Amino acid sequence: LDLATAQYFRAFLPRLLAIALCAVLAACAGRPGPEALVAAVSAEGAGKLVSIYVATTRKAETKDSQVSGVGRAVSLTYARYVISLPPGHKQSQIEWPAGGAVNPATSFAVISAAPLSEAAFAAAVAATPKLETGRRVAGVFVHGYNNTFQEGVFRMAQLVADSGYGGAPVLFSWPSKGALNGYLADREAATASRDGLAQVLGLLTGLRSLDDVGLMGHSMGGWLTAETLRALRLSGKHSVIARLRPVVLAAPDIDLDVFRSQIGVIGTLNPPLTVLVSKDDGALSISARLAASEQRLGNVDVTDAHVRAAAAALNIQVIDISSVAVDDPLHHSRYLGSYRLLREIARSGADKPPENPLRQAGTFVLDTVGAVVNP
Repeated sequence: LDLATAQYFRAFLPRLLAIALCAVLAACAGRPGPEALVAAVSAEGAGKLVSIYVATTRKAETKDSQVSGVGRAVSLTYARYVISLPPGHKQSQIEWPAGGAVNPATSFAVISAAPLSEAAFAAAVAATPKLETGRRVAGVFVHGYNNTFQEGVFRMAQLVADSGYGGAPVLFSWPSKGALNGYLADREAATASRDGLAQVLGLLTGLRSLDDVGLMGHSMGGWLTAETLRALRLSGKHSVIARLRPVVLAAPDIDLDVFRSQIGVIGTLNPPLTVLVSKDDGALSISARLAASEQRLGNVDVTDAHVRAAAAALNIQVIDISSVAVDDPLHHSRYLGSYRLLREIARSGADKPPENPLRQAGTFVLDTVGAVVNP
């Protein structure tokens, strides 16, 4: 090897080993298959029940199946799932069925699954109960790279249960390969799903009964979210974007120059678009090397003067959540432990006073007691 190549591998090898270790651990644990979504006979012994809605660009595994695979569908499909969590559920965790045996007393379980037409999906979301504040809201979550359909469904249920979210929870599931070596394929699949996400957002923001529609994308889902907002703006659908609040990108896997281009078209949001970052996000460091770029948006350093100036100039809010501890060796899923912050962001609508930090553009740090402060 020449010197430059040797130095590259010297810097990159520890991260490759970390990925390999994660892959080995996942293989030993056994990644859940489609059987995890087989409906349980009853909810006997279950703990909390959570209802979620799904809009997906994935192709169904088989005809009339409630499980979607890695293929790309010609059109969107919709469904409603009722998921039970076991009484011993631990926050931020998904208790998977052991050996494929679904037992509501010990694992997440599907109590019911029903396909919905687009009209039925819209009607169900529109009729979601109002919050204590009298507002009726919905929230869309866009998962990231290396996610299977069943993982997305259970993750959405876990997020809703642990956060206490009271709106209508909608998972947008795009056809990720659900494989570590599927990064490039996932990027293409996410690109092909932009119109699908735009269609779902247009449908939800068009529901007069909803006061707001929240939107959050994680990792590569953050890239898909930003690309979709850009497409909506370019197509003149400004009213759709105006109804989206808040918009959150959690650990977004986006090149900095690409994001600058995206936000230049998207423009200012109210409240400002929020970006959750961790400067020690190992997964994004790997992504940057794979893309031969210097850095990704999701692991910028908010104490850097250039980052602070850029946040102010672009009128976005960047919050460092490095203080959040989660069971993730690559520190890529810290949003899972940031429920208090996410609840506050969700409440930071246009009716909040401007002195609220979550209504302001700039750079902030989530401290160890859960308060957002300026660095």
